[in-house]
Amino acid sequence: PDTLKLDLQLQEDDDGNVSLDFEPGQFVELFIPNTDVKRAYSLANAPNWDGTLELLIKLRPHGQFSTFLNDVAQVGTQLTLNGAQGTFVLADRGLRPRYFVAGGCGLASVMSMVRRMAEWQEPHEVRLFFGVWCEDEVFYQQELADLAAEYPNFQYQICVTESTTAWTGYRGSAADALADALQIATAKPDIYICGSPGLIERVAEIAAQYGIPRDE
Repeated sequence: PDTLKLDLQLQEDDDGNVSLDFEPGQFVELFIPNTDVKRAYSLANAPNWDGTLELLIKLRPHGQFSTFLNDVAQVGTQLTLNGAQGTFVLADRGLRPRYFVAGGCGLASVMSMVRRMAEWQEPHEVRLFFGVWCEDEVFYQQELADLAAEYPNFQYQICVTESTTAWTGYRGSAADALADALQIATAKPDIYICGSPGLIERVAEIAAQYGIPRDE
């Protein structure tokens, strides 16, 4: 209920270009029009030439950008964008498996990475553990299913920490699901994490138990 997908279309620059040069996993800053208030959001789309951008935004009570989106923004509203920025990008470590752990809207940067891998049909084993607190916070189910259909190497689990008996998916946190997967993994993966500081620390602790240091 508090998650918004924001689709943007870049305008042409002076040379007629509409694309944004970025690496999957990076973020952009958006300004509230006519102010110097800006917020950073990760891109969920893969790089493209048509200038379309997709962001996942958690709406926060009384947040300045959230209030702007809820009360002011309309289709066609023009925004100023800075970016792309950030060092959370795919690392070239050969064909090691890649495990992604995402909490809430941290899914955006992970989707960008996996969508790029799917576009290139990269041969890695790819697994995603996407965690939310309760069922009504689950989103992107169709997008994840479409991505898995497009990219056979990709498997995902939607993890609900405080699930009811009606939930038929994984019951527990994304970190719990990662631990279960590492118990039976036949090769050590690189692990990419995007979410709350608590999730990041928990995943790092679990990874260390299986001999995977922080730089991997």
